[in-house]
Amino acid sequence: MKIGNIDRCLSCMEDKNGLDICPHCGFDEATETNPAPCLALGMQLNDQYILGRMLGHGGFGITYLAWDTKLETPMAIKEYWPRDYGQRATDGISFSCYHGESASLFDYGRDKFIEEARKLARFEEHPGIVNVHNFFEANGLPYMVMQYVKGIDLKQYLATQGDRIELDLALRLMTPILDGLRAIHQFDILHRDISPDNIYITESKRVILIDFGAAKDSFSNHSQSQVAIHKPGYSPEEQYRLNGTQGPCTDIYAAAATIYRLITGQIPPDAMARLAGERLIPPSELGIAIKPHQEAALLKALEKRCSDRFQAIADFQAALDSHSNLELPKTFLEMIRQYWWAMVLVLLTMLSVVSVGWMWYQQLVLQQYITKHLNPKIISTATRQPATRLSINEDPQILSLKNQLTEATHREFQERQRRESAESSIQALRQQKQQAIAKNQYLENELQHARQEHQQAAAKITDLTATLQQEIQQRQQAEAEKQYAAEALQRLKNNYSWSNVFNKYSEPQSIYTPKGYYVIKRNPSRNAVIINTNGAKSISVIGYLDMDGHRFYMTQWSWQQYQTGKQPNWVLLR
Repeated sequence: MKIGNIDRCLSCMEDKNGLDICPHCGFDEATETNPAPCLALGMQLNDQYILGRMLGHGGFGITYLAWDTKLETPMAIKEYWPRDYGQRATDGISFSCYHGESASLFDYGRDKFIEEARKLARFEEHPGIVNVHNFFEANGLPYMVMQYVKGIDLKQYLATQGDRIELDLALRLMTPILDGLRAIHQFDILHRDISPDNIYITESKRVILIDFGAAKDSFSNHSQSQVAIHKPGYSPEEQYRLNGTQGPCTDIYAAAATIYRLITGQIPPDAMARLAGERLIPPSELGIAIKPHQEAALLKALEKRCSDRFQAIADFQAALDSHSNLELPKTFLEMIRQYWWAMVLVLLTMLSVVSVGWMWYQQLVLQQYITKHLNPKIISTATRQPATRLSINEDPQILSLKNQLTEATHREFQERQRRESAESSIQALRQQKQQAIAKNQYLENELQHARQEHQQAAAKITDLTATLQQEIQQRQQAEAEKQYAAEALQRLKNNYSWSNVFNKYSEPQSIYTPKGYYVIKRNPSRNAVIINTNGAKSISVIGYLDMDGHRFYMTQWSWQQYQTGKQPNWVLLR
């Protein structure tokens, strides 16, 4: 792509000299693009930066190679991109959040990204920490501009060294990292993701710590800051817990695990597996040349519990550099040496001579390796940090054996990962089974409760049915009595004409019925009156016939009321 007056490659930012395919890295812009959801090659940001290829993509950010058109130098630009909370919008640039809680999580992560830039800006001059040069926002997203360094990460470097290195070289490589951690811990900042793939060796032999994406203020109380971020083998147990108390001892564990990996070629067992009983094998038992006090310091830094580790980086460094109270118990041979001090002195002298010769040899081999494999242009340039001496063995047979060992270690690591995955699946199935048992018990309790309610409802229905039947019987009895009275009156009508009744019963006459005695008495004004004696206990007028004998009235009226001449409310039945 034409940038200014130079046709630059968007993969390495070198001059292509007008060629379609870059002669430096072989990148072809006509056929190769950045994968989704990355921004397109050649896009300009902030009117200053031309984006190149993607350098890395994590859960919360995408890092690009870019060209600074004002400073005329390559840079690394990190874009805030939380892939779990949304996706690239239809314009191909901005971010579109998912519905629900994603918007608030996006805003919180955006604020933490800005804090990350501010944290790193504090350490611009520190040789062990990647430098931040600028920060800007575009298209609703924040971007952080960092120093772009050429080189390889520590994981790639180990692959060239037979997958492990000597302790002295490992400590020289890790010294700038430990110094950087000591600096950020002074500002109550934790890195939380120290491992060989986050430690970079530049072409100028500068060793720096990169990827502060998991960094956090140790006093932050926000719920999202407690997300369990961990890397198997390098993260201590407190990083596996959402509310695990973290501090400098958290980074100390990861740094010690990195040193263990450098010198043994093995990743320490996972912290949770160690809590379950898996043993961490000391380096000396693996045949690694390490001093007792250094091994003691390394094992103390790898203690399972935070309270048992060093609480400050400076204490860890001091324990590694000199003898201290952390020395392992003396062996029988060491006790004998106390009485043969002269022999020990001679041996130490010989070892010193051999060490000086070995260091000179390592320096020579390192220069040969750099001349053959790295950029020759930077061999003689002075750097801000002393050159790190590397070691390499170029014997084909030895390299072949080292490659076989690397492959075997890789297979062992993959097998361990598969085993851990299977154990996780079994644990998940056990939890599902327990949940199913609990749910089944809950359903059984609900069924028992429903049965009890059904029994209570059935008892209530039985009671209501009995009450209803009783009411029906009472109603039927009342209807029968009513029917009987109607039939009795009908018999009176059938046996006597009303006029005969008037003439015949000039004196009271008694008529017996199953309901009691009825008396028919003539009444001068009402012609005939039917009186119920009710078994002689009471007398009441129940009806009378009018003069023409065609109408019959009924009432409930006491005899006393009748004698006083008070007129009742007669009910006409006919």
